[in-house]
Amino acid sequence: MKINDIIDYSLASIARRVKEAPSQKLAELAANNVSRSTFAITETFSVLTDTMKSELLSFIQELSQTNIKTRHIFDLQNKLHLFVQVQYNEHEEYLKTLSIFDKFSGSLMNDFIKKELEDVLSSVELKVMILEKKLSDQRKQIFWDLCKMALSAIIGGLIGAYLKNLIGF
Repeated sequence: MKINDIIDYSLASIARRVKEAPSQKLAELAANNVSRSTFAITETFSVLTDTMKSELLSFIQELSQTNIKTRHIFDLQNKLHLFVQVQYNEHEEYLKTLSIFDKFSGSLMNDFIKKELEDVLSSVELKVMILEKKLSDQRKQIFWDLCKMALSAIIGGLIGAYLKNLIGF
């Protein structure tokens, strides 16, 4: 299976799990009769942020243990950015369908959502940068190992040629 297909299937699975957490939190808040408040909105977005960070960071960690290539990192970054933005937009739409978001939306709420979105994106970006550095270090290590073998072969050949001339064969 191609790495892009694995990423797509994994993100679809993560999306299902990520959507459940804010819905459960909203159900808890509804049981406490505070489902139609700014607290409910901020709390569900905070739960969404926490869930998304944990799921995506663990996904990237698992990806780092595979044979992912450096050329796939750019696609991964784009897919993750799009995924995070879509999840936040879908959650906002979900709250609008419940008539919760429209009542309390404003510049402060939008700033809060933007900060939560930036929080997830920065965490994911950092993890992707670590993955990219790991891949780069592996590539450098392979190159260094090949250079050491070539240098050893050259030095061994020179020593062998010198000993051959010294002995007279």
